[in-house]
Amino acid sequence: MTDIPTPAMLVAGHNVLACQALNYLLNSSDATLIPELSATLFECAVDSDCDSADGCAAGVCAAGSCSTTPTNEGGACNDFLDCTVTHVCTAGICVGTPIDCGSQVCNPVGGECVDCVVDGDCGGGQTCNTGTHTCVAGPLEIVQGDTWKYFKGTVEPTTPIGELAWAQAGFDDSSWLSGPSGFGYGDIAAPNTVLSDMSNGYNSVYFRHEFSIANPAQVDSLVLRVDYDDAFVAYINGVEIVRTAGLLAAGSGTPQGVPPTFSQLANFPASTSPGGDQNHESSGGSSGNPAEVYDIGLGTTTPTPPIGVTSGTFVVYGGTLASLLQAGNNVIAIHGHNVAAGSSDFVIVPTMTVTFDAGCTVNGDCDDSNACTDDTCSAGSCVITPNDGNACTDGVACTDDACTSGTCVSTDNCTGGATCNVGTGACEFAPIVVTFQQGLNGYTGAVDTYIHATDLTSHATSVALTVDVSPGPQQAL
Repeated sequence: MTDIPTPAMLVAGHNVLACQALNYLLNSSDATLIPELSATLFECAVDSDCDSADGCAAGVCAAGSCSTTPTNEGGACNDFLDCTVTHVCTAGICVGTPIDCGSQVCNPVGGECVDCVVDGDCGGGQTCNTGTHTCVAGPLEIVQGDTWKYFKGTVEPTTPIGELAWAQAGFDDSSWLSGPSGFGYGDIAAPNTVLSDMSNGYNSVYFRHEFSIANPAQVDSLVLRVDYDDAFVAYINGVEIVRTAGLLAAGSGTPQGVPPTFSQLANFPASTSPGGDQNHESSGGSSGNPAEVYDIGLGTTTPTPPIGVTSGTFVVYGGTLASLLQAGNNVIAIHGHNVAAGSSDFVIVPTMTVTFDAGCTVNGDCDDSNACTDDTCSAGSCVITPNDGNACTDGVACTDDACTSGTCVSTDNCTGGATCNVGTGACEFAPIVVTFQQGLNGYTGAVDTYIHATDLTSHATSVALTVDVSPGPQQAL
């Protein structure tokens, strides 16, 4: 609490009280703000006690109470505001001319022109870094009810399954179904998209939701929260980041199905599952569990598995967020599994929050892991500039690589009709098909045409490449 306002805090005439209320959780059930303000006026003893601090009103003290009379009209005064200049007394009030900051705003502490002072000065969902007074990307939130694409697991969504094409950012999911998150049936607390045909219809469901990151180097944290029944694996850009207990091998706690198949059921051996349960109930179940929270940047899970349990939910990703994410389009993909074909319930309710750091101090803070951009720190903000003069490589020996508009573009460098095998890095020729026919060039014999490695006259003792029993000279190619 601030007890005694200073002259710089109050002005003669109109003043304003502003409050900002913050909640503890995004999905909190309540919020309350009841502001109260009281002011106590002192009793004056002499006229000078009533003079205005800005120099624009003369005070009169009568019976302990103040009144004022405008004075110094048109004269210089002080409004105690750093963001105004040329102060003039007007009708008993000191009026200053606001500092012209152009596209910037004036910092009321010091009067400097800066990019922002409060979040409202920034557009595009950005927030204000009050230390550097620069606009930075605000938290990116995927909330319950957002639209996801989903695919019912009656078959594999893409093959080969090991390539996880469906979990990649560039995958075309236009043929998939779409619906608001809160997926499932039975004991689901938020049935936004009800999967009424899943029981005895399909064992798993695939989900995708795309999001954009301007600069992965500025990502400070990525937290995934999932309310689920019975098990799931989560991916970002095709990289597995979380796997739950029901998709771990019995006893060993090692991944079961990498990746899991469309028909795979969750597996919960009593000796190794958390609490000895045979399945995992969502928050809406009779013995429900709270949604679990996975801090991908820290590699931690809340709640943690019980002591001695090897098959609890865990975060499997061990790299950096900057290498997991990519500039531009990204995708969070989830493969949810039921515990039995005829299970009475299935739930997947995912949310995710991505937060960004307050800014940069050195160029290294802005490294986006892209060889085709120059990454610099300017006034606390990262500047990413494509540079086609930079060198890049895709790590494949049979391609030539060059930066083009900030992207590493690879072209086949094989010659002579060969093509590049990007898996091995070798130039390979396609198989040559040779067709042999009877009745060509005057040959009318009844035996098959054959290939001979050397001359065209002596064939009786030949073995190499001979494909029939009694060749004649006409059959040589």
